[in-house]
Amino acid sequence: MRIRRLLMTSLTLTGVLIGLSRTAAAAPYRYYYRRDLNRATLGAQFEYGIWTGNGDVNLYGPGIGVRGGFTLDPGIYLGANFDYFFGQENSAAGLGASGSSRVNVYDFMGEIGYDFWVHPAGILRPKFGIGLGIAKSSACVDVGGASACNTHSENGLAIAPGLQYLHFFSSLYLSLEARYQTVSIDGPDPSAFILGVGLGFAF
Repeated sequence: MRIRRLLMTSLTLTGVLIGLSRTAAAAPYRYYYRRDLNRATLGAQFEYGIWTGNGDVNLYGPGIGVRGGFTLDPGIYLGANFDYFFGQENSAAGLGASGSSRVNVYDFMGEIGYDFWVHPAGILRPKFGIGLGIAKSSACVDVGGASACNTHSENGLAIAPGLQYLHFFSSLYLSLEARYQTVSIDGPDPSAFILGVGLGFAF
């Protein structure tokens, strides 16, 4: 039931983004289509996840991502991405004992989108990602020089509707990305609005 609700919400958001992008594309796609630019792209970006889930821990925060894909004529984008968020770390000490814990999330996703040339050097790309999200937690306790650690992870369906802008400088491009991401797992709801900025190359 929860997965169905998440999928319906994400599909609705993706539809809205595509509608906005069609409005933004003032001229037909083929008018802007640059056949001198190859259609494969590969890039990396710095990210920050603004956590929106339940509970008092942030599984997102700062992170890094890698994404690559290929755009088919007349503009359908097929790609994949990996994102790793550093999450939140807590520590405490007292009465001869100390402890620390960390929670974070990372994901592997496939993506489908559409490229709109909104001007001769810029693409606006609404897209939808779906794949595997993994939430990981670890805790360590040190008492009198003896330490013990425990690690636990859960995985579930990850979905991420979003919007990306690519500005080309010949084969180099600058990218800006915004998306909403959630992972269907038990425990704290790992959902976030994610902003990213990166660099990449077109091949």
